[in-house]
Amino acid sequence: MNTAKNTHTIGIDLGDKSHETCTLNAEGEIIERTTLLNNQPELIRFSKANRGATLIMEAGCHSPWISRLFNQRGHKVVVANPRKVRAIYQTDNKNDERDALLLARIGRFDRNLLSLSSEH
Repeated sequence: MNTAKNTHTIGIDLGDKSHETCTLNAEGEIIERTTLLNNQPELIRFSKANRGATLIMEAGCHSPWISRLFNQRGHKVVVANPRKVRAIYQTDNKNDERDALLLARIGRFDRNLLSLSSEH
């Protein structure tokens, strides 16, 4: 079993039925994009496959329970204040895949840009 620290940063754009994810490696390259169903077994499978990764998501109706689930499974979780991520909500080119990528890139660069009090 590989015991090296997971340096991946994963942006998760939360939706009501499904979530878009974008995984960046330590060099900031996109290494995976996935769509997850909004249910606990699916999220647990994703957590196991990405053990130790840092997860970035925007605050919303599903972020409290999802952030707790990932936090309990050993992830560093940052819930972004939506007001801090204008690059996402003020764009004319809005889509879930792009939102997940922007969350991952901002979280990888400087989590404080998301909100000083957003870490759980």
